[in-house]
Amino acid sequence: YGTDLKLYLNFNDPSNPLKDLSGNNNFVNKSSNTAVICETSSGLKNSGNCNINNGYINISTNPSLINGEITYSIWINPTTIGCSRIINQGWATQNTNNNILWISYNDGVCTWQPSGTTSLLFQGNFPTARYDPGNNFIQVNQWQHIVGTYSLTPGQSKIYKDGVLLNVSELPSSTSNSAKGSADWTLLGSSGGSYLNGRVDNVMFFNRSLTNNEVAQLYNYQK
Repeated sequence: YGTDLKLYLNFNDPSNPLKDLSGNNNFVNKSSNTAVICETSSGLKNSGNCNINNGYINISTNPSLINGEITYSIWINPTTIGCSRIINQGWATQNTNNNILWISYNDGVCTWQPSGTTSLLFQGNFPTARYDPGNNFIQVNQWQHIVGTYSLTPGQSKIYKDGVLLNVSELPSSTSNSAKGSADWTLLGSSGGSYLNGRVDNVMFFNRSLTNNEVAQLYNYQK
């Protein structure tokens, strides 16, 4: 992926701060050593991973993570399904200044979600890509690959699970918005009390929108 890859965390070194393998020297640290436990096994292909339990992983300000186009790629293995922010770049209450990849489930936080259903969303300063299958398609205690992309030409946001495109949302042809993302911080696993409880692995940020084939290839290579 060359210079398009702006962040890569595989958690094979559990020490804090965590190591960014993209070559961009992003500073990445755990919210605490008790809420976030990283280890060298139990991840994909028995590699490293981090177990997040009412905590988060913080990525410091880096302008290279904010660009007109983006791809977020992450593997999750949740222990519970809730109203969970998987990746949040910016403040949770400022949807025009952040990019959020998240799970919506009515657990008392996402009260708008119909009971017994789960949605997967990718939203920001662009049309929201949302997948509403009407049932609990996010599985507990199982590794799943989640990807959100946004492209400028055309203005499209997409959301994927396990290499499969789930939804596409488009801007009007006369409109072109850049993915903003607040420069304040980026969090993995939390925002505004909406925690992702479970394990995460192979977190990758790109400053362009990966194609359908590239997302499928990434899934097949990492699974």
